[in-house]
Amino acid sequence: MKWFVRSLLIILILVMLAVGGVYFFLQSTKPKYTGKITLEGLQKTAKIHYDKHGVPHIGADNMEDAYFALGYAHAQDRLFQMDLMKRMGSGRLSEFFGKKTIETDRLMRTLGIAENAKASAAEFRKNPDAPHYKATMAYIAGVNQFIKKGKAPAEYTILGVEREELTLEHVYHILGYMGFSFATGHRTDPLLTELNKKLGAKYLKDLRIDTADDSLKIPTYNPSGNDSLPNVNTGGIASAIHDIVQQMPVATWFGSNSWVVSGKLTQSGKVLLANDTHIKYAQPSVWFEAHIEYPGFSFYGNHLAGIPFGIVGHTRHHAWGLTMLENDDIDFYTEKLNPQNSNQVWATNKWESLKIRYEVIKVKGGDNIRIRVKTSRHGPIINDVLVNKAEKETAAAVKPKKEKKKGEEKDKKAKKTKLKAPKLKIGKKKKDKKEDKQEDKTDTTAKSTKATRPLPRYETPISVYWTFTKFKNKSLEALFNLSHSKSMREVERAVSTIHAPGLNLMYGDKQGNIAWWAVAKLIKRRDSLNSKFFMDGASGKDEPLGFYKFEENPRSINPPSGFVFSANNQPEKMSDGIYYPGYYVPDHRAKRIKSWLTRTQRWNMSKMQVMITDGISAAYPHLSREFAQVLEKDVVLKTSAKKQERYQEAIAQLKDWKGEHTLESVAPTIYYKMLSHVLHKTLKDEMGTTNFNTFMGLFVMRRTIPYLMQNKNSLWWDNATTLTSKETRADIFREAFVQTMNELEQQLGKKVAKWHWKKMHTLEHKHPLGKGGFPLNRMFDVGPYAVMGGLEVINNQAFKLDHTAKAMKVKSGPAMRLIVDFGNIDKSVSMLPTGQSGNFMSPYYSDQTELFNSGRFRETPMISRDSIQKMRRRKVLVLKPRK
Repeated sequence: MKWFVRSLLIILILVMLAVGGVYFFLQSTKPKYTGKITLEGLQKTAKIHYDKHGVPHIGADNMEDAYFALGYAHAQDRLFQMDLMKRMGSGRLSEFFGKKTIETDRLMRTLGIAENAKASAAEFRKNPDAPHYKATMAYIAGVNQFIKKGKAPAEYTILGVEREELTLEHVYHILGYMGFSFATGHRTDPLLTELNKKLGAKYLKDLRIDTADDSLKIPTYNPSGNDSLPNVNTGGIASAIHDIVQQMPVATWFGSNSWVVSGKLTQSGKVLLANDTHIKYAQPSVWFEAHIEYPGFSFYGNHLAGIPFGIVGHTRHHAWGLTMLENDDIDFYTEKLNPQNSNQVWATNKWESLKIRYEVIKVKGGDNIRIRVKTSRHGPIINDVLVNKAEKETAAAVKPKKEKKKGEEKDKKAKKTKLKAPKLKIGKKKKDKKEDKQEDKTDTTAKSTKATRPLPRYETPISVYWTFTKFKNKSLEALFNLSHSKSMREVERAVSTIHAPGLNLMYGDKQGNIAWWAVAKLIKRRDSLNSKFFMDGASGKDEPLGFYKFEENPRSINPPSGFVFSANNQPEKMSDGIYYPGYYVPDHRAKRIKSWLTRTQRWNMSKMQVMITDGISAAYPHLSREFAQVLEKDVVLKTSAKKQERYQEAIAQLKDWKGEHTLESVAPTIYYKMLSHVLHKTLKDEMGTTNFNTFMGLFVMRRTIPYLMQNKNSLWWDNATTLTSKETRADIFREAFVQTMNELEQQLGKKVAKWHWKKMHTLEHKHPLGKGGFPLNRMFDVGPYAVMGGLEVINNQAFKLDHTAKAMKVKSGPAMRLIVDFGNIDKSVSMLPTGQSGNFMSPYYSDQTELFNSGRFRETPMISRDSIQKMRRRKVLVLKPRK
């Protein structure tokens, strides 16, 4: 017995020691917010005051020390996020995550982001005396000092990987990833090309792939004055890129709202600016707030990990916000391959050799992968991204069933079948021996790696023309100049150098000016060309005609209305009278914003806070009533005596819905559930499972909804898998409604009044390591929580319309909410979804979550440099130079 007690005691002590060891280790990785640190690279002492939410207020005597301190502060709270962002852009995630991210790395390498980063960095280094160069290198030095002196976050220990110092090329890799996440065309164009080829124009017209003429456009004001398709297999590209994007461990951009109100509409007589960027939710949140003060400069803004200059923010003179322009800056070309030489394609009137480069993807815990990238004059050949991808389904021919099943039986079967996107498999394919030998002579590196196969001779090469990689990236210089400008014209000159991604830049200043610019290099194309379909890369007839000058881009400067706004909707016509093609979202949010701005007078901070958290839809109640009107007339539903009372109660909810998305609302639960079933029953049979899943993840789907639901004569309503009858819209609505009622009754009970939105609409901020399950998800993930808002409302808490899902789990939404008031700049407000820090041991890891979910705000005062330097309070970190 004594032996047993002693053994138990020893075990208990060992467990306590282990737990204590882990605890003290984790404590040692916490960011340091107080005390003194001596660092190499500083000229003089810099101080960082941390406010109660962990926002650093940096005071320094010169520019370089200020940006050095920012780099240090940014790294100690967001180093792992910074690492993921640069590896995402450079195609090096597999060094951290192994085989899981090979497809992602292959895509990024193929697109040429790293190549563009190398060229852009070389150009940037040519002017080492420029202020933007000195500030950038000081920031990088600050990051690297933390890597040398600070403790590594726990993620590095868990993954068993080492940190590496930040370089200038890495900064451009991050900018490249930002450009990719804005680029909707990578997934949209291949899908639309496939659907057009398989189904034809009559089907596509109801998908609203182009902006409708009657939609609300972004108004401009400037006081100064279908082609035949090649016979090529395209369907796999869209689904492959879609699957890769869904698996990415860092946040992607989805949209945004922003508006600026001039002084003639405000109580203070001064400008108010609001902005909330819509990004895929993740932990940590994408934005890092920081305030910088040095002689002659004061800035408060939102930074991306690894980028020294604020992407959104304000000085005491001016403020700016951003939304995605959604312009079409990506074109896919089908190339004509030389049958005698697979390394040549036809270029108008001659065979032209492809450029070939080799790269090695290092894979943690596995063999390295050697990839070959071929590039035409248009851009990289994308086919190799699809190596070994099993295309399980195609919409080329839908096999009809021998016997029509009843609607209830089909619904039951569909319910049991969960749709899963096919995984990309990386493996070795057979090679052409002669081609292999010739290529091996030109490549003496990485002989031990697994090689990818050459492009098969029977495949049509598909190349990607992407504006982002066609020019050296000048974003760093532009962002520096944007925050250091002294006038609206200087701001305009600064942003005119940004070529991609396309942005709506919203502006307001202390002098009372307001403005909006469409910021991008916009491709000129021939008039009859539809850029959303694959183009002919051989004949020369579809070649780009150049780019518009920045002065020709849409804009609005001090309009008579007294406001400018953007919600990713279509801008008004260009200077040459065309609507610029793009992937613009439906005008639901834009109409709601304009309604607020035109009906509300004497704007102030409190009114603006209510508006930016508004969750009322003016569009969806109209569709909800359309559902109700059709269901009320349905004879079949009236025969269901047992459920008639519940049916009528649910239909009444749909009919009476005013568009609100509060936690206690019932109607959105019924509406979105039914809508997801309607879309599945309507579109999947013609599109096929793979294309349908991809389509449901694109913005074009949201444009499709209002027009398709109201068009009772659409070809889509008929079920292509049945032969004996032709389904109508009423049939689809009835089947979707019955299935919705059955599922909600089973899940939430039989009392319709208790089907509250809060039980269905939840938000969880997932960390990349949280996907590993317990206990990592408990350590790193934040949530889930019930949240207000819904699809395409101002408080745009978006989720996938998945007919198999039991909940509407929010995927993307406001990554921050910001309101700048030039009536009192220190009373401006902001809010992040979770917190400032990416270190889960920090007290600022998730401290803003409750405030954000409830629509509250915190002030963002710009503490003066002298005040920061004189502070003796507990939350001051002093950075001292090593002498």
